[in-house]
Amino acid sequence: MNASRIIALHGFTGCGADFDILRPYLPDDWEWLQPDLIGHGGNQTKLPSGKSLLPVCLDFLEAEHLRFIHETRESPSAKRKPSVLIGYSMGGRIALHWALKNPIAFSAIVIVGGSPGIASQEKRLLRLVDDAELAEGIRKCGLRPFLSSWFNNHIFDGLKDVDPTLDTIIHIKLLSRYLHNTADGLAACLCGLGPGALPSLWERLHEIKVPVLCLTGEYDRKFYAIATEMASRLPAGIAAFVPNAFHMPHLEKPALTAKIINKFVSDYISD
Repeated sequence: MNASRIIALHGFTGCGADFDILRPYLPDDWEWLQPDLIGHGGNQTKLPSGKSLLPVCLDFLEAEHLRFIHETRESPSAKRKPSVLIGYSMGGRIALHWALKNPIAFSAIVIVGGSPGIASQEKRLLRLVDDAELAEGIRKCGLRPFLSSWFNNHIFDGLKDVDPTLDTIIHIKLLSRYLHNTADGLAACLCGLGPGALPSLWERLHEIKVPVLCLTGEYDRKFYAIATEMASRLPAGIAAFVPNAFHMPHLEKPALTAKIINKFVSDYISD
């Protein structure tokens, strides 16, 4: 198998470095692009609120991908290395939109704890209203109180296994980098890239022809069901589950998650 280019998209509140914990368990010759998505980490461009940020986000990713290919190309005549797109949660949602916009860009896709969106227009509108209220709360209360509340959601219970003696999830050293975000950046992304702001892709999954691994934690019941349904609708969809993990298997169980991803890439991308 040719060495692969990996483009890894983090989730809401995260950053590109989230995938650093996964990399030691994967082949050394894989080359990684781990951008901070707009409104996150070091990517704090002033963002308009109240509108979809998807076009801005995809333009940014297209430019980063082209730069990445140029920098990792050994010679103009070298055989093209396959690009594998990995997206977690919000990053998974963005990955599906990107794959539909540019269907020849990727040889395979891995969606971790992600969804094609909310199928019901009525439910999307309700979610948009809820996210707008939450965004306003982030701006008013600040970043640290919001993150403390956000990571006390039960879907992140698997992170407590990293250090169960800590009083609150937000103090886990693994997640301390999330405080490099800003309240305005997260609020804008919540309103502009959230599941209420983006159209549902459930009825377009059949357009994605490349192999797609729909991966989630065994105990993440909501996304366990979504992964199964996604895989059934994708022409080359595969559902897999990380044992004893919740919503962030790449952080909770990196060795097991990497093993599944490596097998998928090895099975579906050949020389």
